[in-house]
Amino acid sequence: KYFGIDFSGGLINVAKEKYEIYSHLKFEKMDVRRLVDSNLIKNIKFDCIIMNGIHMYLDDSFVIEIFKYLKDIISSAAVVYIRESVSLLDKRMTLVNEYSDELSSSYSAVYRTVSEYREIINTCLVPRGFKVIESDYIFTGNLSKRKETGQYYYLAKNYD
Repeated sequence: KYFGIDFSGGLINVAKEKYEIYSHLKFEKMDVRRLVDSNLIKNIKFDCIIMNGIHMYLDDSFVIEIFKYLKDIISSAAVVYIRESVSLLDKRMTLVNEYSDELSSSYSAVYRTVSEYREIINTCLVPRGFKVIESDYIFTGNLSKRKETGQYYYLAKNYD
C-alpha cells in the first residue's frame, strides 16, 4: 500500500491521474498538520516514509512533533527518507512573505541548518531506534543553483 499527501491539490491530481490504474495507491490533498492530528493512518504501519521539502514550511515545535510521530506509524524495519532545503549560511535563514521571482509569488520558509536537522534527528529518532545510514547534499558545485540554500537528504533506518 502507498499513501501520499501533499498540500498542493494540483500535485495530488497529477499523481491520481498518473497512477489511477494502481488501486493500492492512495493520494490525499492534506496539510501534514492535519495528518498528525487525524486518525487517518493511526492503525497503519509503513515500511517507508518519504518527507520531501515539508519542514521548511513548519515551525520548530511541529517539526519535532512530526519526527516523534514517526515511531507510531512505522514497521519495525522501516526506512525514513528526508529531503529538505537547508541554509548554507552559519545560521538558519527565516523568510517571511518574501517575494520570489521564480515562484512569481510571496512565500515564508525556515531554512534550518544541517546541524539543526542532525540535532532534531538525534533527539527525536535515534532514541527511538533509528540510525542515520546516509546523508549528504543532493547538488554540489555547479549543480547547486543557490548561494544561501541547498538540498540535503537523510536516510534513516529503524533498528528497534
